[in-house]
Amino acid sequence: MTGFSLSDLEKIVDERSKASPDESWT
Repeated sequence: MTGFSLSDLEKIVDERSKASPDESWT
């Protein structure tokens, strides 16, 4: 794996979804 854990990844995803809730991440 790279330098980050699953919890870090979830936090990033959550912040991204809050930053742009109308934009899905595909």
